[in-house]
Amino acid sequence: CGEPMSRMGNPADRSASQHDDVHLPLSFGTLQCFQYQNFHKLSKQLNNLTKSTLNLVQFTDQHLFGDPGRALRGVVTLPALRATLSAARSDIAASDAILATGDLVNDDPGGYEHFRTEFAALGKPVLCIPGNHDDLPAMRAALSLPPFQLGGVYDAGNWRTILLDSTIPGETGGALSAASLAFLEDALTSAPERHA
Repeated sequence: CGEPMSRMGNPADRSASQHDDVHLPLSFGTLQCFQYQNFHKLSKQLNNLTKSTLNLVQFTDQHLFGDPGRALRGVVTLPALRATLSAARSDIAASDAILATGDLVNDDPGGYEHFRTEFAALGKPVLCIPGNHDDLPAMRAALSLPPFQLGGVYDAGNWRTILLDSTIPGETGGALSAASLAFLEDALTSAPERHA
């Protein structure tokens, strides 16, 4: 920036006496320079935030069974999932990845075969975390290969998606364990340049 102005305004216009002195931390010119630099820095930060977007489509609580005709609370869950996937077709096509956030099955590991068949056909990464109705060992076995990812982190563009398991075996409710919180801390600090 240029040379700062030595004083603000015209001394002749001051209402205070000539012996009164006004001390400012920044002269007018310096203040202008400071404001410009801050604006430029903020603009750069905003540009960094918006130059990379991540489009995710979330599906949750499919509650699938091995029996494709089985219902939960009067709803046959496999046809309901297929109808939902069809309705979301354009959003899925425009997405970078799909989130499947728990209760993929309803206490029936046979449902993972249907989940795998339906979601593998979408041609997108499928990022999964378990819910209290999932069977974690069976879920790991069924979703161990791409396009599926169970837990961990998913990096795309300037973004990091962190997949955390909050299930407590045998409990309906959930909480993040000390190990999960440590994993979260490491996932955040190991990629400070990414949004999470």
